[in-house]
Amino acid sequence: MRYKDRVEMDLDIIERHLGRCKDAIDANNLADVAQQIVQVESKVDNIRNMIELEDDA
Repeated sequence: MRYKDRVEMDLDIIERHLGRCKDAIDANNLADVAQQIVQVESKVDNIRNMIELEDDA
């Protein structure tokens, strides 16, 4: 899978997690918000790592 495709996929996943955060906030479910934030952070780290790998190539 190309880096661009992987980044686009991760960005789509981040958008879904942010949507879930909004829903959890509306439901006053802070535990779910915290869980979604951890997932977003993980995807951001993945994107940064892919950028570094591409720069090294």
